[in-house]
Formats: sequence, C-alpha cells, structure tokens
Amino acid sequence: LELCDRAERAFRSISSGLAWWVNTANSFSIEALATLGELGELRRRLPALLNEADGHADIYAGSVFRARAYPTWMAADKVDAGRVAIRRAVGRWERAGFYDPHLWQMIADVRFDLYEGKTTAAWTGIEGRWPSLVRSRLLVGQFSRIHAYAARGSAAVAAAGVLQARDRKEREVHEPIP
Repeated sequence: LELCDRAERAFRSISSGLAWWVNTANSFSIEALATLGELGELRRRLPALLNEADGHADIYAGSVFRARAYPTWMAADKVDAGRVAIRRAVGRWERAGFYDPHLWQMIADVRFDLYEGKTTAAWTGIEGRWPSLVRSRLLVGQFSRIHAYAARGSAAVAAAGVLQARDRKEREVHEPIP
C-alpha cells in the first residue's frame, strides 16, 4: 500500500500527462486496502478518487474504481446498491469488447452472488462471461488472471457444494428404511 501511494505521488509530481499511471497506482491501492481489510480507509479515500475520475470524465478509472471497491458494499450489507452503482458505471464504458471494467464487474458480481448465497447465479454468471474474458486477452496479465481464476474457483467450489448437498439429500430420500 505504501509503495502504491508513493508511486501515485511520484507520477503526479512528474507530469500532468500520466493520468493512466496515477489511476493504476490508485487502482492497486484500492485492491491493497480491500485485501488488508482496511475498508474504512478505502471508504475514506474512494470519494476523492471518484470525484477526480468523474471530474476528468475518465469513465475507465471511475468504473474500475467503483467495481474494485465492491467489498465496501458487502461490508455495509448494500449489495443491491453496489450492483446498481457498478452496473451504471461500467455501462458508461462504450467500447465494444471485454475490458478491465467488465472484468472487475464480473468479479464483483460473483462476490456479491456468493455473499447472498446465490451460488448457482455466481457460477452461471462467470461461466457465461468467461469466453469473452478469454477472447479479451486480459488473462495474459498475471494480476487479472489471478483475480479472475480466484473468482471462478470460488464460484465453482460453492456451486459444487450445493450440488453435493442436493445429491446427498436425494440419496437419503431414496435409501430404503431398515
């Protein structure tokens, strides 16, 4: 986190033409804060980041920041509001294809579904988008690949657990009474 913050300050001090690098450092800061469980600090920083992105009409940064901050919505137990905010932000992204905003929306949707116990929705949602993700070539990048496969694996394990429980119940119903 400290290195992300230091990088962000360094990029800002060099030139005003390094917005992508500043946003990348901030994006990694969001991830670091979420991973460290520092959701209070993330909630404190996020409005300024979003105001800056929105003020510069930076749809990419605004959508990625909103989507990557999905844990704050879960911590506040406001998953529906989180889905709407992320969907609205990513919906402003008009490029055809599958980009970082779509990746982080997909990951947020999986995490939201699992948080709500919607294991089948988590699994079918990520599997439905997976071919677009593969075609996008985002999986070439290690960071994106790790997060995408972690979300897919979480959805698969949760869905398998539901299927296993369902199979166990069916076997119990069909077993003869001694």
